[in-house]
Amino acid sequence: MFNIQYFFYSFNGGYEPGTARRGKFGLPRIIQIINEEFPNRGLPAQKHDLLAIATAVKLAGPSNIYPNKIGAYHVGDAHWATLVNSRMYQNIQLKHTLSDIANLAEGNTIALHGGRFISWVIAKELDKQVDEIIISDIDKWVLDNTVNNLQDELDATIIAESDDKAAAAQADFSIASSTMIPIKENILKKVPNALTIV
Repeated sequence: MFNIQYFFYSFNGGYEPGTARRGKFGLPRIIQIINEEFPNRGLPAQKHDLLAIATAVKLAGPSNIYPNKIGAYHVGDAHWATLVNSRMYQNIQLKHTLSDIANLAEGNTIALHGGRFISWVIAKELDKQVDEIIISDIDKWVLDNTVNNLQDELDATIIAESDDKAAAAQADFSIASSTMIPIKENILKKVPNALTIV
């Protein structure tokens, strides 16, 4: 049985699997970014935050999350894998599958608005059919690491862009690659025609 109290405790530990140091891409980093972009949200990990992460895990599928990697990094951490056994995960109805997203994407240059883990998985899926993928993210650290990681792993040319409007202007098609509703809504204010995944 999935224990939500243990889940909160273990997620806040933030240790990168296989090491004794804190990771920079696990849930604690995600929650830190969420709290920076949307202050005054209360607890470090609320139910809607976990639902967004569980949705990302379900969209990615077990074959794309920890212990598997895209490039040099695990997609999520060991705690993400525990979500697969949760009732929350089982009850999620996806708006689009990865295959749906790839089929809906039109053109040879696709902009992914949001450079976190789910964009890696979508980029990997799109790599089979596009020449260029633009990653747009306001967090320079996330943007640089995502672009470098994907460029080493994928055949498509990966382009960094810190501005959503500029990314959309260069692309044939835009995808709001976030399962966080407030982030998705912010993206849609700038790129109203972007495909949403939630």
